[in-house]
Amino acid sequence: MSYTTPMEPTNAYNTLATVDEATQILNNDGAIRDAVLTRIASALSATAGLWGVVLVHRHCTLSPAELMVHRGLICQPETIAQAMVYGTRWLSDGTPFEYSVEASEPPPRELLASFVEACGPLQNILGLYYLPQYGTIGSQSVLMEHSEGRSNILELVDRSESLERFIQTGWGPRTEGGLPVTLGCAIYCDTLMTRDSTYHKNTETHIFRKDE
Repeated sequence: MSYTTPMEPTNAYNTLATVDEATQILNNDGAIRDAVLTRIASALSATAGLWGVVLVHRHCTLSPAELMVHRGLICQPETIAQAMVYGTRWLSDGTPFEYSVEASEPPPRELLASFVEACGPLQNILGLYYLPQYGTIGSQSVLMEHSEGRSNILELVDRSESLERFIQTGWGPRTEGGLPVTLGCAIYCDTLMTRDSTYHKNTETHIFRKDE
């Protein structure tokens, strides 16, 4: 399913929380956070690993008619006239807030209903993202995302790097050899690394980890 790119998503994107704001809400009550993630894992158990959970936040401020568009390992603003794009990250109600030039599958209506119910009080800061967009990543590697201007660039690095100081911003389903499905951290944010953009300062560098 493809999305033609109307102007409305630009304003909607600019109203999203920064990663620091969203993280503060997520971690305000650890018991609620953990209960929500457990319920989401159950909701994702029948989805064949197509969707993971993402902390909903903006990378920068978009100008009129821009959308955040993924092209390979680079995500950056593009004007709506440049492409017919596909949703690749969605709010809990199924509204896409980041896009890709590669085909994707939007989460089905049944999953969205279960997801919203599972998110409870965190439904405004948790969404879904399309796992296959990152391809297959070896068990010894991670993808690290850094910011250059308003572009976010992923690169493959060794997974032995210490991850303790990074903020968790995404989770992927895992079975660890069987059911039940649990959620393992899949995306990390390095709030210290940024280049050439006041929009990205303290918000925009991630490590993507396919499995943990």
